[in-house]
Amino acid sequence: MIVDDAEQTHVFQVADFGRLPLVYSNRNMSSLDGSTPCVGSDSYAIAEIAFRELFSRDCAAYAYLEWFLPTSWSVERGEAFERLVRSADSRFFRHRMPEVKDGAPPAELSEWLVGLPKPCGIFAVNDRVGCCAVSSAVKAGVSVPHDVAVVGVDNEVRQCEASPVPLTSIPQDNEGGGWMAAQLLDDLMAGRPVRLAQMRVLDIVRRASSHCPLDRRVERAVEFIRNHAFERIGTDDVVAVMGCSRSLAYLLFKKMTGHSILHELHSVRLTKAKELLRSGMPSGVVSDMCGFASPVDFRRRFKMQTGMTPKQWALADSCIVK
Repeated sequence: MIVDDAEQTHVFQVADFGRLPLVYSNRNMSSLDGSTPCVGSDSYAIAEIAFRELFSRDCAAYAYLEWFLPTSWSVERGEAFERLVRSADSRFFRHRMPEVKDGAPPAELSEWLVGLPKPCGIFAVNDRVGCCAVSSAVKAGVSVPHDVAVVGVDNEVRQCEASPVPLTSIPQDNEGGGWMAAQLLDDLMAGRPVRLAQMRVLDIVRRASSHCPLDRRVERAVEFIRNHAFERIGTDDVVAVMGCSRSLAYLLFKKMTGHSILHELHSVRLTKAKELLRSGMPSGVVSDMCGFASPVDFRRRFKMQTGMTPKQWALADSCIVK
């Protein structure tokens, strides 16, 4: 049996199902002892993408709008987002979403939105909450995205695009998560070893609730980095593509994206490196294929981002079902 705990008011326990083979979905994996398989979401990766999107807008403060029930995935996403905000020495606010009745946005939410410092970047625990935040803001006369920028999770396309201001959202690989859960259940029933698993987080789908159009020079730079980062290009190559002075290029890129050209280069390379490490490719080969200056440089930058060496990370990641 596969049990989804995503929105349950009752937290199911293993004992509730007797001797039935059991796989959890959307359960806080840290609360399990490892004997019960589970497919969960990667709360930190989701929060990191949300923060990066909102931080690029240079907000006066950031806020987390959590689920109306104290579910583990809501708590985890909020804790991860708060750590990222505080590490940037920014102001942080948190609010629990009131339960929506009769489909009308609660007045309490509108009052909270009005009282936030502006501009504010809001990370909503999921699209349902994010769309409600957008509706409440519009109703209260709070401009989206100029006063508040909102990012949700799950990319429920119809819901996001039907929002008064279309909602930016972070999709998860739910289909892949379903296959993971099925594979775990099959392993469990066959007596094979089982592991905990995490769904992949996909690229953010940017819509009007957070979109800040980039300067064309920065757009060219971002596209150039994504297409050529693995060819050992440097910041000088990116500046040349932008067609302006070095100082202006650095200033524009930082203003439009919230981080430096070099950070963008390393971020794109490290994302690709993780994909290659997952495939079993040796660290030295990964370093060369991803455009790092040397294996030493690769290991140093990888550890700065993850807290682990590439080998340690690959070993830890092998505990995640593919």
